[in-house]
Amino acid sequence: MSAFFFFENEENARAFCEKKIITAKQETVLPGAGVNLEQYRMVPYPHHSRVHFLYLGRIMKEKGIDELFYAVRRLKKDQENFVLDLVGFFEEEYKGEVEELEQKGMVRFYGFQANPCPFYAAWISPFILLTFFWVNSLMEKNACKTAKKYLKSSIKMLLQREKYTHA
Repeated sequence: MSAFFFFENEENARAFCEKKIITAKQETVLPGAGVNLEQYRMVPYPHHSRVHFLYLGRIMKEKGIDELFYAVRRLKKDQENFVLDLVGFFEEEYKGEVEELEQKGMVRFYGFQANPCPFYAAWISPFILLTFFWVNSLMEKNACKTAKKYLKSSIKMLLQREKYTHA
């Protein structure tokens, strides 16, 4: 049996203890892993002339940003009417590419935001969560709480599938 079990909230930890699955000494509740229900509320979809996708996170290779930028260029080539809103900071190697995509009207870059809540609620339609791993993130939970659709991918899984599909 494992020495410790980690939970995102008190209720789940208590339930495991009550059912005698674990002891209270084995539980650890992670701080800050929940959604602030006062801050993230369900909001209606905005009505815009084009779809706004939101990517909120570090702009870096390990987050799958190369694949996202490829998709943005491909969709624009197909004359799709959308914009990608980027919130976060980028690694220096992406500075030129972000600026180029912004100049072409494909993305809007907002930089790092200490309070990302307005970006979930204000104008986005779908939210994009890119990762090399299949995880349930706080950003995903926040997007769900505001009743926004979200697109989630595991780049690692997609690359593995591609490898076996074309082998």
